[in-house]
Parts: sequence; C-alpha cells; structure tokens
Amino acid sequence: LSFKNKINAIHCSMITSSMILGILECGNQNGNNVTIEYYPFTKSEKITVFDEIKSNQLTDIYFPFKYLDYYNNEEEKSPSSGWDLNPEKVIYLGYGEEHIRKYTVVFLKKYMKDVTVVFDPACSTGQFLHTIKEHYPSYKTIGQDLSKEMVEYAKDYVDEIYCGDAINTIIPDESVDIMFLRFLNSEVVTTEYAHKLFDKLYKKVKKNGLIIAFGHTPLLIEIDYFKKIGLKVEQSIAYDKEYDCIFQYYVLRR
Repeated sequence: LSFKNKINAIHCSMITSSMILGILECGNQNGNNVTIEYYPFTKSEKITVFDEIKSNQLTDIYFPFKYLDYYNNEEEKSPSSGWDLNPEKVIYLGYGEEHIRKYTVVFLKKYMKDVTVVFDPACSTGQFLHTIKEHYPSYKTIGQDLSKEMVEYAKDYVDEIYCGDAINTIIPDESVDIMFLRFLNSEVVTTEYAHKLFDKLYKKVKKNGLIIAFGHTPLLIEIDYFKKIGLKVEQSIAYDKEYDCIFQYYVLRR
C-alpha cells in the first residue's frame, strides 16, 4: 500500500463524477496546451449525469486531444524495443490495471464454457493473462510482447509466449476466441500505427469471437471505426463500484 500511494496517476484510466465539468462549447489544442469553453455543472448535476452515463454500457468515452512529445510536438509513444523491466515497473503496471483485471474476471463468467484460447499480443509482465488463468484454468493463454525482458519475465505466467512486434505475430487468423488489446493507446503507439495493428490483429479472432480493448491511457481508435469494418460493438465502457468510476472497455464481436 505504501508503494501504491507513491505512484502518480495510478488509476489514470478511471473517470469519476467529479471530473465532469459541464456541457462543452468548444475546445482547442496547441501542443500540449488545451483550452476549452463549457457551461459548468453543479455538484449535484455532475452526480446525476454520471449516474446516467454509468448505467449505459454503450456510452462512448471520447478523447479528442492527443498527448504530444514536449520536444518534437509529435504523438508520444513507447521505445521501439519496448519497455525496460525492473521490480518497480512490474508493481506499477500491475496496480494500474487492478480494477480492469477485477472487472474482466467477472465479465468472463458468461463465456466460461465457450472459450478455449485467449490471446494478448502485448502481454507485458503476463499478470493480466495469469489472473485470467487462475480463475479459468481451462483457458489456453497466449502472450506476445515487443520487449525481450518482458517475455522472459512473463514466460512463467502464460501457457505460450512469443517475442516480437504484434503486427508480425505468427498466431494464425481465426484461431483465437478472445483477444485483449491493451496497447493501442496514447503514449504507447501512434494513432496511425494503432489502426495498422488493429487491422492486422482483429483477424486473429474467430468468427463470433470477441476483441476487448482498453488500457491505462485513451484508446486511439474511435468507436465509429470498429463499426465501419463490420464489428458489432456490444459494450464501450465498464463500471467499477468500489471506486464509483467508469473506464473505456470496448467489447467487439467479430
């Protein structure tokens, strides 16, 4: 707990009622400086609006502003070789997704008998897949990561693992029941590359299978794009009662 309290933005994917400002009039971005004009809500109005939002799983959380590198004004992204690994990084990544892992375990109960293969093409430490395996031991978990250090660490936590860029994965098309995409997000890849990755990866899922996308930071692909390529959007947000928050959680049916 002491370590957890020292981590900045530990729950950066969460949105609570206090974060609602009001009705947007207009907005502008200049570098990483964002200016907006809005009609403000009172505290009670924020709570009322938030209660309506969290009750509709098809509410879409839209992030119009890009997080840019301070020096070159281009989209921030992770190193080309992947993230370095150290004990603090393991803990940091684990805490940031704690609420998402908890939600996913409950969510998967309805698919317990239908799923055999679960794939995470950017599996990081393997903790996410390992948590699923603990609750659903019949699932086969397959991971992949760009970082050799991550793959070496995660190999003991997944059934099968590969090292390399997810866009070149050897996983065959239409071979996966559920695929978790936790890296098509701001500060991880660029918007352009997120689309290239998604176009390649969603085909790995069997017909009628699920693609579930979320992450620490905003997803870089908008809901209209999922619909445009023929995916059925079954859910776009999730709700966590403990923190009374919502977060992006796209459930897409192929």
